[in-house]
Amino acid sequence: MFEKKPIPRLILYTAQASQRDNIESLLNYYDGITVTLHTQEDVDDFRRLNFWLQRRKRWIKDNNKTLRLNVFKGVDVYMQDASLWKIKDNIEWIPDCPLPANESIAKLEHMS
Repeated sequence: MFEKKPIPRLILYTAQASQRDNIESLLNYYDGITVTLHTQEDVDDFRRLNFWLQRRKRWIKDNNKTLRLNVFKGVDVYMQDASLWKIKDNIEWIPDCPLPANESIAKLEHMS
């Protein structure tokens, strides 16, 4: 009998919230996204992304998509509706921070 192996969940990690069309499209192929806001200048693009994704709220929930938001210390990201996101705030940079034991990371590059 064949051993059933778990299917890995693919989560896109990005700091480019301005690419909302790309993010929305990639959600069709990924299990979720993690957006990290490093500076206050990142917030407006993220708010626009959040507003954009609110239109697909039902689809996101029905397809079990995970949306995570990492917010660095000192960044204020107040939103009227943050219900789509699991938010981790007041993050501080940790040099050479190891990944959790059950995660791996790969870089996706655009191929022409």
